[in-house]
Amino acid sequence: MVDVPRKDWDEHRALYWEEQLKSGGLLSGGPENPYETQQRIVESFFEHIRQYTDASPVLFVSHGDPICFFFQYLEGEPIMNLVGYRPRRYVDKCTIWQVRLFPDRPVEIKEMFRPQSE
Repeated sequence: MVDVPRKDWDEHRALYWEEQLKSGGLLSGGPENPYETQQRIVESFFEHIRQYTDASPVLFVSHGDPICFFFQYLEGEPIMNLVGYRPRRYVDKCTIWQVRLFPDRPVEIKEMFRPQSE
């Protein structure tokens, strides 16, 4: 395993997200871009919510970046370059969130569990 200095990793991610945010995504034959990822996760979320109208909890599992995109959608924020972006909710490995939707007030997003750092 190679230990990459944080500065080098941040520069790499900055270039990666710059390319991803500008890419044509699947329509241009490339990989899915952040806008397409956001649309896919939002559609999937609401499709599953419609299926479970008895208000039982629904568990969604995802990688961190799509969850960030999803939270940005729910809160009406634009997709932002994730490098150096500190969302109100820090998404980490195995973090568990509760998302509650209300017809008459803003969405509620609450951190339920975060593993201890080593």
